[in-house]
Amino acid sequence: ARAKVIGSEKILYLNRNKLKKTNMVRYLGIIIDENLNWEGHLQHLEQKLNSSIVTIKRVKKFIPPEHNSKLYHSLFISHLTYGISAWGSVSNNKLKPIFSLGYKYSHLCTVKPQNFPTALSLVFD
Repeated sequence: ARAKVIGSEKILYLNRNKLKKTNMVRYLGIIIDENLNWEGHLQHLEQKLNSSIVTIKRVKKFIPPEHNSKLYHSLFISHLTYGISAWGSVSNNKLKPIFSLGYKYSHLCTVKPQNFPTALSLVFD
């Protein structure tokens, strides 16, 4: 790759092709923005977790209660932990929407709410 400086910005070339500047890029399912503040990824994760909650609401009446933990791990924890080594160091303030979805999920699946924060702290610590 080569770079030319025009004004205050560098123009990057790869194999004589000019690379476009973007604000965010999705790579292996993780959304990386230009400032590495992970807001785009956290918003996308929040949408995925909301979608999981809607799915669980729809199928809950057809699934025995003893399978709640399987639902929790397959539809919630799997999304939550994917790529956490990259984005998991964000501030707790930015993670509040994710935590609130966790509480919503815990009430939905009759997981004891007092156990949920320790489960999340295992994931985030």
